[in-house]
Amino acid sequence: MTLPNERARALNWAGEFIKELCNTGEISEKRRQEAQVILRHYPTAAEIGFLDHFPPEKLAPPVEHPPPTVEKQNPGRFAHLYGVLTAQQMADHLKCSTEAVYERAVAGELLYLSSPSRVDDRRYPAFQLDERLDKSLLQQTKQKYLEADVNSTLLWSFLRRPQKIYAGLTPIEMLLGGMPPEYDTLTPEERTDIFLEVVDEEISRVRW
Repeated sequence: MTLPNERARALNWAGEFIKELCNTGEISEKRRQEAQVILRHYPTAAEIGFLDHFPPEKLAPPVEHPPPTVEKQNPGRFAHLYGVLTAQQMADHLKCSTEAVYERAVAGELLYLSSPSRVDDRRYPAFQLDERLDKSLLQQTKQKYLEADVNSTLLWSFLRRPQKIYAGLTPIEMLLGGMPPEYDTLTPEERTDIFLEVVDEEISRVRW
């Protein structure tokens, strides 16, 4: 069993290790930039110490934010779409084998979060199973990240983060048909262009 002080020490150690990676010439420039992105939001030693002594039952649940929606008559429309599934869970939903899931992931049909250890440890964002998903727009988004050589973990972070230009909706909610009122007069092509412009800005931010 991990003790609270051991957990705090491990977090501090991880932070120092990431800082060391940023300052060493032993890793690629791409990895160094990714490490810097992580450090932007990494807790300080004081914050780690505070969390270490704070009663677990008082801590917020591991959810980044309650999914907002512009549809007041249908609150929670996008609930439960921010989780991730194992290959087996994804296969069960798609009614196929795990091998077929892996093949679809390799072919670029499914977004997955890379595992540092094994292929069968990959995780698949659950929102991809929703029938409202704009698969073409998601594919274009994935392609932009691929061409920029930015990993899927950063893409997943972007997809879950509310965007001011989307009236507080997340990219996932936009991909599932969410629409700010001011977008009503836009054509589908114009909406796509605005979405992809935000994608380009995000890629530029995390790369530099």
